[in-house]
Amino acid sequence: MKSIRTITAAALLASVAVSCAKWTEPQPIEIRKPSLENSPELYSRYCQAIRDYKKSEHKMMYVTFDNVESSYDQSCNLTSLPDSVDFVEISNPGLTASIADQMAKLRADKGFRFAVSVSMDAIDSDYESLVAGIDAEYAERLAEAGGDASLVPAPEYPEKSAFVAEAVKEAFARADEFGYEAVRVQYTGYSPFHLTSEQKEQYVSEQTEFFSLIGSELEARPSLLYFLNVNPEFIVSADILKAADHVVLPTQGSTGTGDLDLFAIRSGEVLSGMSLLYAVTTITDDFKTGWLTSGEQIPLVSAWMTVPAEYSKDGMVVLDVRRAFYDDNRNVYRKIRNAIGNMNPNS
Repeated sequence: MKSIRTITAAALLASVAVSCAKWTEPQPIEIRKPSLENSPELYSRYCQAIRDYKKSEHKMMYVTFDNVESSYDQSCNLTSLPDSVDFVEISNPGLTASIADQMAKLRADKGFRFAVSVSMDAIDSDYESLVAGIDAEYAERLAEAGGDASLVPAPEYPEKSAFVAEAVKEAFARADEFGYEAVRVQYTGYSPFHLTSEQKEQYVSEQTEFFSLIGSELEARPSLLYFLNVNPEFIVSADILKAADHVVLPTQGSTGTGDLDLFAIRSGEVLSGMSLLYAVTTITDDFKTGWLTSGEQIPLVSAWMTVPAEYSKDGMVVLDVRRAFYDDNRNVYRKIRNAIGNMNPNS
């Protein structure tokens, strides 16, 4: 009798174990998120409204996007950007198939336009890295020769002007390859007033040559919009500034809206009547000075954009937007959406 009870109890426990196993087995659950895309008619009307807005006169929102080789989270997707963004600058040359597909969809559905960057600072840095590599290789060979320079050929460096010309040509070729609608040319420069006559002559020559290259590439692409990101005080010719469709003032280091006013005022009459955009940043290492830092620049500058002035306030350029996607403290994407509404209350 005891053995029968034992067998019965064991069978019961086995049955319970099997049943519990079935209870705890994970089952797929279909989660439907509310989305306009679930309603083709509503989505079509929404996209048409976005495209109409972008064709209207309004203050622009231009962002730079650090695209990566592989998409591993939502921050890597262009489709995560606020729909009312006008221009997206693709920071890295190569495009994955995913990014290319997203660009095509955003263009067609929501009127996004895309831009390529040409940075003289980046070109200078690349050239210096190339020279440093040549020097390091020469030093290694010299060491192998026991320090006897007569046994090692002297290092040969590529001509700087040819290197710059090739870099500019490659950047505009990317614009052709991927159908970019705009280019942002960055030239930091420095004040020429403290230079010696020889230094100033070289500065003027190099700057003039660089913008001559830019002008030639733009002339071959008349439909390409030209954003010029410079400090106007460091540009040697007003003609360089006037060639741009939009001038982006490098105000991302500002610590108050007074800096923004001063930047525009100091630029003088040469910018009169020109379209001006103001740069802000999402990332900063300076947490000590001022209140116009980090993600807080976006709402504060957008409010400042609505204050009438004698110079134009045509939009914002938000730098490094992807890097702040998951920063809950700053909510940069939400602030961009709000900024677009603040700058364009009637749109």
